[in-house]
Amino acid sequence: MKKIFIPLFLLANIILSHAQNCTPDPQYVAQGPGVYPDSIVGLPPAYTCQFYSAVITVVVPYDTVNDLGNGHFYTIIDSAVLVSVDDLPPNFSYSCEPPSCNFPGGTAGCIVLFGLPDPVDTGEYIPVGNVFGYIDAFPGIGFPFAKIDYYIIDINLDG
Repeated sequence: MKKIFIPLFLLANIILSHAQNCTPDPQYVAQGPGVYPDSIVGLPPAYTCQFYSAVITVVVPYDTVNDLGNGHFYTIIDSAVLVSVDDLPPNFSYSCEPPSCNFPGGTAGCIVLFGLPDPVDTGEYIPVGNVFGYIDAFPGIGFPFAKIDYYIIDINLDG
């Protein structure tokens, strides 16, 4: 039993240590508000039996102007919060920096998708990030802000 426990414990520590390392990419922060890389660049492919990690940089604007049909409405953004990531491949998860996945207006943060793909899980997966927004005009009231559904994680056989 001890022979099995020690390698599993070490593997779990390696995965968790990788999962918590996330730094916004400075080249994307300099580009201004958005989610990077864009859909054209996309995420790197994954290979079975090899640890996968991909960083997504999030740059939240400090403010925005909305057209409500009868005029423009200036809004200060309190925060954007990643509330979930659905449809990840099996054995995958995510973490954020900041760890709460709450990105204050005017700041940059990141999300890291990570996992260890199994050979039976080859194929394309489209994870869906669900983001709620909070604005200063309505404190404490969140609203669906964005659905990030344009990334593809392509899991290939190691080979």
